Amino acid sequence: MKKINFCLLIPFFFSLLQAAEISSDTYHSELIKFYLKAEKFQLANSYADSALQKEAVIDSLYYWKAIALEKSGRKKEAVENYGQALILAENQKFLKILSEKLRELLLQLPAMQAIELHTNLIEKVKDRKKYKIFLLILAELYEQNQLFGEANDVYKTIMNEKISADTTFFQLKIAKNQIFQKRYEIAMRTLENSIINGDTLQTGNMLYYYYLASSSAGKKDIARKTLIELYRDFPQHSKKKEILQALAETFSEENPLLSWFFLDELFTLVDDAEKIEILDEIEEFKKKIVKKDFMFGQFRNLKFSSPETSISEMLKKRKNIDE
Repeated sequence: MKKINFCLLIPFFFSLLQAAEISSDTYHSELIKFYLKAEKFQLANSYADSALQKEAVIDSLYYWKAIALEKSGRKKEAVENYGQALILAENQKFLKILSEKLRELLLQLPAMQAIELHTNLIEKVKDRKKYKIFLLILAELYEQNQLFGEANDVYKTIMNEKISADTTFFQLKIAKNQIFQKRYEIAMRTLENSIINGDTLQTGNMLYYYYLASSSAGKKDIARKTLIELYRDFPQHSKKKEILQALAETFSEENPLLSWFFLDELFTLVDDAEKIEILDEIEEFKKKIVKKDFMFGQFRNLKFSSPETSISEMLKKRKNIDE
């Protein structure tokens, strides 16, 4: 089959667009898309520049120009144009597309170049909602490059300037980064206020990272209590497999039969390859059980359903004592 020469179709496409009663921005966008489809990226870029000089500034023109630049391998300039389109955009769906395009392209660039380019864009942002979008991308750039302290500074800026009301989300982000920094006790303190306040949408996640921080800090009693609360109160937790595995390890010496109980439930949640590993673990626990002196009613004091004190209540009591 003969390959179509798109250049020969340009005059015909021009005439179709001129005959149709469409707005100028649609006209420009459709023509740029035509050039892009024909892989005439330089033409698409040049036409976008020409249109931007003639027309009022239009977010879609910057978007199509950014695509042409990206496909030409000019990623730095593409970032600048995606950013400019995002600054100008009003449509919510378009905002989402632009932020994702900008984010993806920035993550392809060398770390310091990406951070410098994005910081320059942030200086141009006036709208508070868009400011939050740009800041979240900046925080992710820092995190991707293990600059966790810098990422936390961004999250604190968002909270301090009240750019977002969802402080629990950002406290969780900060705590995760503090765990990556091995600042475990500081991460615990970051999470405690939110656990006390009982943000029901995030409590399960808060408790999981509270477990990670307390376990890593060597606070075994708190870690165990947190794990049991997670198991009891959040049966559909996204980290259910990790919780069951951690519970099995927690009771491995003290009560291997109980570890077997948790592994038996974990067995139903994993794939075939992992099942083999769990069966091997269970065999090891069986050997321990044979050496233990078990008696009937050994689980009578184990209460998953009605604990004396939840993690939240424990933290509230401790806070009252401190005050």
